[in-house]
Amino acid sequence: MDRDEKQSARSTGGAVMLFRSRPDADRAESNLPATFFGRRGEVYLGYDGSYRSNFSSNPSPSAYTNVAGYDLSNFRLGFRSDDGLNLFAWVRNAFDENYFEQLFVGPGNTGLIAGLPGDPRTWGATASIAF
Repeated sequence: MDRDEKQSARSTGGAVMLFRSRPDADRAESNLPATFFGRRGEVYLGYDGSYRSNFSSNPSPSAYTNVAGYDLSNFRLGFRSDDGLNLFAWVRNAFDENYFEQLFVGPGNTGLIAGLPGDPRTWGATASIAF
């Protein structure tokens, strides 16, 4: 969301929802003008999602190194003040999807298949001040 869009949302008192197509941007973000601890700003809710289809993680295709597709959802809820305070809570892999990022064939034709599991559900909070 650019500066003009944020100012427009604040001055009209309305919420703004954007759906972006850039790969590094949030899929959706919504915000609402608010006052928190006497500071003017906006409350926002953000969502990031990703999907990966089935794929082979080995140059030599094998049923044992095919990784099943998965989708991940991340959410955040926060408050961003006009004077630079930003407080938000977040959750990654919100639905605790079990998945592998990669499967590997072990050395020496031992038959070993090793996997790199994806991150489980994690959550936290962040506080920052921009000045």
